[in-house]
Amino acid sequence: MALAAALVAASPVPMAEAAAADWQGAQWISPDTADSKTWDDFVLDVDFTIEAAAASVVFRAKDTGNFYLWQINAALTPGKVLLRPHAKVDGRFSTLAEIDLGPFDLSARHHLRVRAEGATITTWIDGTQVSQLTDTALSKGTVGFRSSTSDGVQERAAYDNLAIHSLAGDELYRDSYDTEPGGQLEPTGDPTLIQREPDAPMLRREFALGKPIASARADVYGLGFYELHLNGNKVGDHVLTPASSQYGERNLYDSYDVTAALRRGANAVGVWLGNGYGANYNPYGFRWLGPKQAIVLIDVTYTDGTHQAITSDPSWKWSTGAIVGNDIYGGEKYDARLNQPGWDKPGFDDSRWLPTKAVAAPSPNLSPNTMPAIRVVQTLRPARLTQPKPGVYIYDLGQNIAGWPRLSSMQGPRGTTIKLRTAEELGKDGLLDTFTNRNAAATDTYILSGQGPETYEPRFTYHGFRYVELTGYPGRPTLDTLQGRVVHADVESTGSFDSDNELLNQIWRNNRWSILNNSMSLPTDTPVRDERTPPTMDVQAYRDAAVREFGMNSFYAKYLRDLPPGTALPSDAAKAQYPDMAGGQISLAWTLYEQYGDRATLAETYPKMKAFVDRNATDVPSHIWPADQGFGDWCPPDHGPEANDGMGSPSAGDCFSEVSLVNTALSYQQAVDVAKAAQVVGTATEVSHYTELADSIRQAFNDHFLSADGTTYGSGRQTTSVLPLAFGMVPAANVKAVGEQLVATILSKDKGHLDTGIFGTRYLVDALAKIGRIDVAMTILNQRTYPSFGFEIAHGATTSWEQWLYSSGMETHDHAMFAGINASLYTEFAGIKPSSPGYRTVTIAPQIPPQLGTVSASLETVSGRIASRWTQTADGIRLAVTIPAGVTATVVLGGITNTVGAGHWTFSTKK
Repeated sequence: MALAAALVAASPVPMAEAAAADWQGAQWISPDTADSKTWDDFVLDVDFTIEAAAASVVFRAKDTGNFYLWQINAALTPGKVLLRPHAKVDGRFSTLAEIDLGPFDLSARHHLRVRAEGATITTWIDGTQVSQLTDTALSKGTVGFRSSTSDGVQERAAYDNLAIHSLAGDELYRDSYDTEPGGQLEPTGDPTLIQREPDAPMLRREFALGKPIASARADVYGLGFYELHLNGNKVGDHVLTPASSQYGERNLYDSYDVTAALRRGANAVGVWLGNGYGANYNPYGFRWLGPKQAIVLIDVTYTDGTHQAITSDPSWKWSTGAIVGNDIYGGEKYDARLNQPGWDKPGFDDSRWLPTKAVAAPSPNLSPNTMPAIRVVQTLRPARLTQPKPGVYIYDLGQNIAGWPRLSSMQGPRGTTIKLRTAEELGKDGLLDTFTNRNAAATDTYILSGQGPETYEPRFTYHGFRYVELTGYPGRPTLDTLQGRVVHADVESTGSFDSDNELLNQIWRNNRWSILNNSMSLPTDTPVRDERTPPTMDVQAYRDAAVREFGMNSFYAKYLRDLPPGTALPSDAAKAQYPDMAGGQISLAWTLYEQYGDRATLAETYPKMKAFVDRNATDVPSHIWPADQGFGDWCPPDHGPEANDGMGSPSAGDCFSEVSLVNTALSYQQAVDVAKAAQVVGTATEVSHYTELADSIRQAFNDHFLSADGTTYGSGRQTTSVLPLAFGMVPAANVKAVGEQLVATILSKDKGHLDTGIFGTRYLVDALAKIGRIDVAMTILNQRTYPSFGFEIAHGATTSWEQWLYSSGMETHDHAMFAGINASLYTEFAGIKPSSPGYRTVTIAPQIPPQLGTVSASLETVSGRIASRWTQTADGIRLAVTIPAGVTATVVLGGITNTVGAGHWTFSTKK
């Protein structure tokens, strides 16, 4: 029985059409949980272990003041263990009986069964009936546990395998607590009732279409995550929908062409909801803390031109299904025994389903989603399968990815529990090393229905990983049993790079993977640990690479609306004005204009760009940014004893660096970008104002940080000169001296290695190119010892690390913040730079280090494909360029400049 969802072929509706959608009375609906997980007659089973004093099970709980309490107590009467049934009514307990259970091993696990049928309640312990009594105080409610004190002793008990069945034997509820520490629940509440809000409710409605169908569109939004289903199939190939946003301010719905999914006659629509970015999500991200809810409109156009609208309203019903747990960090639990086949088809018996209710909209702004959809973009076959311990199988995908594993062709007994855990690394014993997961359990659980073959992949979670641990598998798995599903925003690949240096090529590939793995519905810091929040600082360091490698215009335009300049992450308001944080959005808006000609986003962002720069000019009149406000050149190499030659330790890593200098330099760059934006969407007065402000910041920077001898800045560490050289801040008279000192620092003090954090690394090649020392840049990039990209690759990296260290106090091996150097592979090594917005004019002036024989790069720009390829031999250099129609290129090689139009051109120099 294959449980992977089939797909209805559906494509997103063009945004112009979606934007015009009228919701035609559709209502926001949510599961009505008033009768959820409440039972009158039932059989309760649970395993328990008394750790101290007593174990207490609660049932028919109306609320915390009204419930039955069945207590197995070992503290009140010395030498005896008693069953003590209680009724709590309106907050007051009464004891219904005391039954001596006789010999009772307190060190063992025991089993409790309670059968409640009307007023008769029968109890079994370890299969032996010990009580039957009659009580009419409580007739219906939910179940749970209680921990209190008995004779001054704190009660402690562990519970496992809770199950509720109808008197006829139908399973109504089950929880094995395998996601709890130790695989058991140890409650501390008085009482702790089971969660009545469903983790993954399914909402459905049937409807009839009475005429031939010409076309149909579905508009849908659901919180936290949703899947739309029609007539037995999932609609479309989007995953992890909807796009994350500031949910209380705007909600981004998706539109699908569902013409082929509908038919004349009976139809059914379903929406499956998950937790999404809920209460367990990091508070520095956008969280939805309200109820799971959805809004749906299916607009059908008949061949006669008439319309019919199918909308969400409280006539829909809901139920739980096979997904019994889902968490963005923890993973998903799928119990195939609870699957409801056909729930999304017409004719399904939903008589036992519960009602929905109308709820308030999460925000007043329901807008079409314009960013690229998140999809499964690739499926990887594992490179290796090992068995380091009996029953423990480790799959190596050969690549660090964001996404999830998929299991195929599983067959085994009903109730078999299979677990998948993910991690980036392995320990020396060949087992998972989950250190970089931090508090993310990254565990997916599948319980077989026994109706194989069965296929499973998660819906409402994702992980960052290379390795997968498979346990509980019935039989011996093969390489074909599991696949890695690569998931990210489906952005177009627009950049390509190749050289005759395989290390440089691998650096390029690793950085591309990190950018993609951290592109979901927002940029993320890492897909691995319990963060995955939008990192304005990281994006500031790698945006120039991202926009060359991929078509990021609509992705970043949406991101700028979520977090415009001067907007802090949730719970992080203090950083709203830091240049190294929210200030990066200024330069991002300019970058979108420069790369894509996106004037609309620039104009929309411009008022907040101005406000950000003006406020900082007022708040910091000296223009020298305070050393205690910001992050600076984040995460440079650690040179202390804990670095351990790059292998690090849990206490290694010191990420704050050059905070004042870096933020002051970034303030200058941001003022320059506002001045440039003013030339496009502002006024002449504003151009003058921001140009003068940038000049003032540059002057203050040099007055404060430039050394007395005019050769270096600040502490003299590499970044202190890299940024002013790359940004054009160094006085013309000092460029030569500053450049020479930087080279001396790199080659002598740092022995040809980088000594930079995320901003210094981004601009390192650019700075060296400006002083004519691209050879030194290549020396750095060729290193294979710590600290270097080559050191990471020598230790198995397929994505870029968070720190130059293998291990540190804050570490994952999939961060994009060092990926910005990829921009220089295009702009310096290949020499491709836009000289007007959208590459309508372009300069191609490659910087050619002696260590390289050939470089080839291309960019798919909004103006067409631009390519640069050079080959260096003992005789000279040959450069071939490709220019698209309508573009003019200035080509510089060997000090000679040529201007060319569309076509393929070849230039050469001789030595």
